[in-house]
Amino acid sequence: MRVLLGPRRGAGPGRPRLVAAIRAAIRARGPIPFATFMGLALYHPRAGYYSALRAPPGPRGDFYTSPETHPAFGGLLARQLRAVWEQLGQPRAFTVEEWGAGSGRLADDLLTAAPALAADFAGSLQYTIVERSPALRRAQQRLLRSWGDRVRWTGAPNEPETPGAQAAPDQAPEAAPLVGCVLANELLDAFAVHRVVRRGDALHELYVELDGDGFAEREGPLSTAALEAYFRRLGLLPPEGATVEVNLGALHWLRGIAARLERGVVLVVDYAHPAEVLYSSRYPRGTLCAYYRHGLSENPYVRVGQQDLTAHVDLTSLLLEGRAAGLEPLGVARQRQFLERLGLADYERAVRAAGLPRARERASLNGLTALARPGGLGDYWVVGFGRGLRGPLHGLDDAAAPLAGPVPRPLLEPRLAWEERPRGTK
Repeated sequence: MRVLLGPRRGAGPGRPRLVAAIRAAIRARGPIPFATFMGLALYHPRAGYYSALRAPPGPRGDFYTSPETHPAFGGLLARQLRAVWEQLGQPRAFTVEEWGAGSGRLADDLLTAAPALAADFAGSLQYTIVERSPALRRAQQRLLRSWGDRVRWTGAPNEPETPGAQAAPDQAPEAAPLVGCVLANELLDAFAVHRVVRRGDALHELYVELDGDGFAEREGPLSTAALEAYFRRLGLLPPEGATVEVNLGALHWLRGIAARLERGVVLVVDYAHPAEVLYSSRYPRGTLCAYYRHGLSENPYVRVGQQDLTAHVDLTSLLLEGRAAGLEPLGVARQRQFLERLGLADYERAVRAAGLPRARERASLNGLTALARPGGLGDYWVVGFGRGLRGPLHGLDDAAAPLAGPVPRPLLEPRLAWEERPRGTK
């Protein structure tokens, strides 16, 4: 089956250099798996979406994330990490390793909150950002320069040497053991995905080929046996005729993290579903979508390199992979439940008592509400894995009462001057 897709009225083909590079790869190699196309569209070293980003997440970017919505997100995560630090016996060095740190707001808010929680905890923190985007790294360094050597950056994987090779941010540049926490907030959804179609009892893969000035999709044999093994482990297949996404890179990333985590936790925050939902009749066309200037599209073949491409994460496979890699699954929760257990209501009370000007108070309360709103950020999933912990993870513990603690005044100020909710949250 062949489906023609390409530029439509009002939307150009994308960055000329990137489109030319993808077309050259297809001419040289023949049709390429969609995963290769998506990897180039997002991570081509010079013209990919993240490599040449015009603006980080936020009002001038293409979407919002939780750290841009309200600084309480970072403050509440700091409470969770303090509890982890205590469970680990208060190590003198506690590393927070954030992958794909966006604007850098989460790092800034978490480090700002730490001294109010415990001086020894704050003194133990070393923040490491793994960022392959030069544009985002520059924005992060501008924002975080006041933290000096408390924040360091470590690299991107080596760029692919073969034209058309998939570039993906799913492996660390070093294998140093880690004590602390690995954070991945809206990271895994932006890994390149394979797209698979079920025909009878067989699975076919979608490839991208040329068609005039545009691109076409063509079904072909699976490019890797790992795709068949993926569904065999789940014990299910997508519905007949359904097109679904498979994120092998997320599993590879988690295996790499597990190999390095000596003691501590891995926290993944993303939009996701259990496999029985993600690969059901609810999503016959999959979940792949594009974000451009706070607008949503289902066409990945326009504005190539200028729009973000994402797909929902498979919670079931992530949990299975973590356990197979030797990590202890610590549970899952919706973001609203996670933040409520960490004391979101504390921030609401503190905002009301802070004496902020009325408009800023209203904007701050709206931002706090958006972090937990059903149908939006509140429906994101938080997944935890651990090694060497004494006790459950507070934010993922169904029986946990809300954590209490100080609320630093800088984390009360609204980040956005909205009235209700931001558009274009991923």
